[in-house]
Amino acid sequence: MDYKKKSEKNFDYILEIKGSNPDLLIPKVKDLLQEYNFAFKFGYLSVNDEIAYEIATKNGFKRENIGIMQKKRTPKEIINVAKQFNAKFIQLRPANWTEENWKELQESGLLFTIFYADSKEQYEFFSKFNPYGIFTNFPNLLHDFLSK
Repeated sequence: MDYKKKSEKNFDYILEIKGSNPDLLIPKVKDLLQEYNFAFKFGYLSVNDEIAYEIATKNGFKRENIGIMQKKRTPKEIINVAKQFNAKFIQLRPANWTEENWKELQESGLLFTIFYADSKEQYEFFSKFNPYGIFTNFPNLLHDFLSK
C-alpha cells in the first residue's frame, strides 16, 4: 500500500501502543506518522497506561488525540482515569458494562471505541451508544451493517 498517497485522503486511524518500552516506541510512531504525512486530527493513539500517556504528550501528541485502553480496569476506573488525564478517547472492553456504566460514559462526553464486536446483534446494541469506532474480526459484516 502506498501510505503517502493514501494519507492524503481523510480517514481515521487508531494506533495501539503496547509493550514495556513506550519511551522507545512512541517517538518512533511519531516519526512514522510525520514521515507518511498522517494528520493527527483524523485519529488517535491508544495507550495502555498512564506512563505511556505522559510519554506521548511529551512527544507532541495532543491530549485530545490520545486514548487509554480499558484493559483490566472496571468501567468506573477507566472513565475516571480518562477524566484525570483529560483524555478524549477510551478503548473499552464492554463485556461487563451495566446500563449505569453506559449512562455514566455518555454523561462523561468521552469518545470511545469498542474492543471488539463480531456480530450483528453486538453492532446493533453498541450502535445505540454512538461509538467512535468498533474493532471487529469481521470487517465485511460490520461494513454491511453500517451500510444499511
